[in-house]
Amino acid sequence: MTPQSAFMVMAEIVPERRGELEGLLASMTSRSCLADPANAIVPFGAFDRLHVARFAILDLDLRGDLGVYGEPPRPYAPHLAFLGDCDGPADAMLDELAARAGDGLRRIFAHCRHFGPRTDLRRWLDLHSVTASAVYVNWRGRTVARIREDARLRTALVAAIPTRASSLRIVALAVAVPMVA
Repeated sequence: MTPQSAFMVMAEIVPERRGELEGLLASMTSRSCLADPANAIVPFGAFDRLHVARFAILDLDLRGDLGVYGEPPRPYAPHLAFLGDCDGPADAMLDELAARAGDGLRRIFAHCRHFGPRTDLRRWLDLHSVTASAVYVNWRGRTVARIREDARLRTALVAAIPTRASSLRIVALAVAVPMVA
């Protein structure tokens, strides 16, 4: 069974570059808040082991939360989060992302502190990786390849039903289940 894992990279955004970053991230979407899997910056759909990935700008106001615990308010600078779920080890997925979408990732992370033109992307990803406290897996062991195969099968079956409806004989089965008191 193929294990699934998750990755999360967090980095502080350079305040003066936030608007430019928002525009760049918006250019990756086909609809509001939905990444185009074939976008030119990070083509998520081209990765055979990537279930889901997302970029999010985290701009938290923790004053109320901290106040409940008697803590003084502290500023929290906006951060960029890059999260994903994949088949296999997260490190291998980050290796592949850096190798195949490195230019796009560089364009995005250039808006973050401590990232420059000469930065070693893969090392930087490791230095800014955060371990998730909890990870959701919808169906353990179900790979991206299997999900895509199942989707193709469903599409083929749905397409075949109207053309063969008259030749299909649908049998309904009634099953009696004894009531337990």
